[in-house]
Amino acid sequence: SLNDYDVSIRSFAASALGHLQGSDWESIFKVLCVSEGKTKHETNYFYSLLEVCENRRISSRGDKSANVRSMACKAIGNICTTCISKSETSSKKGEEYAILPESQVVEVCKDVSEVMLHCMLDTTAQVRSMALFAIGNLALAVKERESDNLMIPLSTT
Repeated sequence: SLNDYDVSIRSFAASALGHLQGSDWESIFKVLCVSEGKTKHETNYFYSLLEVCENRRISSRGDKSANVRSMACKAIGNICTTCISKSETSSKKGEEYAILPESQVVEVCKDVSEVMLHCMLDTTAQVRSMALFAIGNLALAVKERESDNLMIPLSTT
């Protein structure tokens, strides 16, 4: 539905992905392993959604509609909060844990940062605003994770 011809369907699909529960994302991120002959963008809803954020007029990926791009950026921000911070409570142990293991957090942070930096150059204020929202949620989630083992590069160059 992120590839539907109707803009409203693509917008609702992006929004819906941003409201999935942590347990749903836990299952989705387990398929992050690259399948034979496919990239992570073809096997994972998170990366498909991340691609939608970019402006198709500038990039071969992305969406032409600013509304869809802004909803996708907002969804990415919500997903960062859900999956990176230690906010999920295990029913077995009663402890907080993070959906994404530390081995994936660095890659996700790098990918989200790169795309959102491009989105902050979008011609539409709505997209730039939601890109800032996503970056803010990403930063807060990493901070709340309270891990000494995360080595996240400050620059992608």
